[in-house]
Amino acid sequence: ASYGQDLDNLDLFDVIDRLEEIEGIERIRLSSLMPKFLTETNIQRLSKYKKLCPHFHISMQSGNTEVLKRMNRKYSKELLIEVCSNLKKYFVNPYLAADVIVGFPGETEDDFLECVEYCKKIGFSKIHVFPFSKREGTKAAGMSNQLDNAVKKQRARKLIEIDDISSILCNNNNY
Repeated sequence: ASYGQDLDNLDLFDVIDRLEEIEGIERIRLSSLMPKFLTETNIQRLSKYKKLCPHFHISMQSGNTEVLKRMNRKYSKELLIEVCSNLKKYFVNPYLAADVIVGFPGETEDDFLECVEYCKKIGFSKIHVFPFSKREGTKAAGMSNQLDNAVKKQRARKLIEIDDISSILCNNNNY
């Protein structure tokens, strides 16, 4: 979604416009979209493309605003809810996928449970679950309140169970 931000005269929509014109290209699929890109205006604009698959893989990371702040994400859970609501408003039966990191330093059980409830509420087609892993040299690696690996694995399993149920309930089109 950030394609062209370093250019003066080209952005993602210009690329999609050009792809729409190419014979032989039947489907255009976007991935790893940042929530801030998915404004209602941009979603409405995306909905006009004939070849664009209604498949949206959102770089969500957490369904808890405090955890998002600690991750240095510049968006809130409320923005994520708005994004998903607008995607459902402008696309018929969109496939909504999300990346979620569980066990980020300082994530409490209540923070995690809020994320679980959020994921249930949205009804994602797919949740890609990742237990937090320290990466040397990152700010998160040096944070206090690191969680035990067993806790991270347990939380990942629980969210994967939610994903398994959600995947069955959602219409998982092959986008």
